[in-house]
Amino acid sequence: GILLVAGTLVTVPDWALLCDALGHPEDAAEMQRRTVCCEELARRPVSMQAVVSGLEQALCKRLQGGADPK
Repeated sequence: GILLVAGTLVTVPDWALLCDALGHPEDAAEMQRRTVCCEELARRPVSMQAVVSGLEQALCKRLQGGADPK
């Protein structure tokens, strides 16, 4: 079977710690190479609340024909 998972990284995760905790410390460098976070794309610190709010508004607009989530 195949598992497809999606998520949004706001900050750079500690891949070494996460991969070690999952029993695959050898995957840390590859995870770092294959991922990007909002802060890296913006080239500045990003508010998690701002990211959540923006995603919520964009999804709501797309799924409900422009309705505001608030």
